[in-house]
Amino acid sequence: MVDSQQPVKRREPILVTGMHRSGTSWVGTMLCAGGDFIHLPEPLNVLNRQTILPSRVEQWYTYISDVNEEVYLPHYRDALAFRLHPLQNIRNARLGSPRDPFRITKRWMSFPLGRIQRRRLLIRDPFAVFSSDWFVRRLGFRVVVVVRHPLAVIGSLKRLGYAFDFKNLLTQPLLMDERLSHFRSEMEAMARARTDIVDQGCLLWRAVYDCVAATQARDASLCVVRHEDLSLTPVEGFGRLHELLGLSFSDRARRTVDQHTREANPNEGSKTNPFKVSLDSRANLRNWRHRLSDEEVDRILETTRPVADRFYPNDGADVLKPLRGILL
Repeated sequence: MVDSQQPVKRREPILVTGMHRSGTSWVGTMLCAGGDFIHLPEPLNVLNRQTILPSRVEQWYTYISDVNEEVYLPHYRDALAFRLHPLQNIRNARLGSPRDPFRITKRWMSFPLGRIQRRRLLIRDPFAVFSSDWFVRRLGFRVVVVVRHPLAVIGSLKRLGYAFDFKNLLTQPLLMDERLSHFRSEMEAMARARTDIVDQGCLLWRAVYDCVAATQARDASLCVVRHEDLSLTPVEGFGRLHELLGLSFSDRARRTVDQHTREANPNEGSKTNPFKVSLDSRANLRNWRHRLSDEEVDRILETTRPVADRFYPNDGADVLKPLRGILL
């Protein structure tokens, strides 16, 4: 399922977003395969020191709107113009970090190249999902949202031990008032209680994709793609997505997608490298099975069903028919 209007003809920057562990790294990397973009990963990641922002954000899923945009807008505009801030990068570098010098050098090389070659900017950031309206309205982005079945997302969260503290959302009044007010009581209860990663993941998945569905209802340009569709037929799926976004699916892009999804690749990434994008994409659809118990599967399906039905109608029959036991 690729849900949007007709292919665009303009050269918008692109934001790839969705819940974390939904496949945004994979989709963003594959969209960059043809060389159309300069790729900028996760400015709103709490752990990201080397970002376009002058300092790290304080909360996961930081919400940007017209009310607080003065903190963010100039820096995103600079990124769109591929303007560098060397002193800021050096000031934010961690002493002795093996990664920061590489990240700084990469940006210092890629941004001038983007200007010279008139490339587009692609930001890959799951933590921008609640702010997608703002990126469209204020910066002219085309937004691609990756939806992944809750069993796969929550199975990945459990495997990696990625707990979520809902205080990250509850301490953002703008976000709660404008996007998540109907989840407030549940989030407050979960923030107080000792809940497991499965329950946390179910609530966050519902909140994220309920917001996505609401945005999709009022903005027909929002491009919603299902991870499972791209995983089953990656070359064809990414070919259609490239066309929809006004990109040329070149031989180089086709080869890259094939190399990163073919059967010879590992079935899943290691826990030390959870962002690995070279996997057997069809086999990866099965990984939730050895990560979740039968009780957890039933709990996830029951809890997420009201929102999941919007993206996987009829219990996901359109996805499950070719899979027959891979997903459910």
